[in-house]
Amino acid sequence: MNSTGRQQGVLDWMFAGLADSAGAAWQDFRSNFNPEGLLSVRSWEDLSRVTAPVEPFNRPEALAPVIGIAGVVLGLVLAGVALGSLGSLLLALLGMGLLLSRLYGISLEVVALGA
Repeated sequence: MNSTGRQQGVLDWMFAGLADSAGAAWQDFRSNFNPEGLLSVRSWEDLSRVTAPVEPFNRPEALAPVIGIAGVVLGLVLAGVALGSLGSLLLALLGMGLLLSRLYGISLEVVALGA
């Protein structure tokens, strides 16, 4: 068997292992996921316990769940802002790279150490 055949065999073996792991994870998720319990009182209690703010932000107790959910929403908004900023940074770097290479003829090369 040539090296290409061995590589294909290894890739098939790796893909089969990955497919088995994904299938097992999916079956585990489906067995533990209860859509009827998603809107139950217990699930809302669990969510309020996870998102409960700490002292001194948990007063008054009636507003503590609202403050906790607002904190989660604010965290998601800030994560979106961070991802948007990362996208802007990458776009600016791409623009600078094109400007330097096409307009000014400067090429940047990365060479492996010891090569």
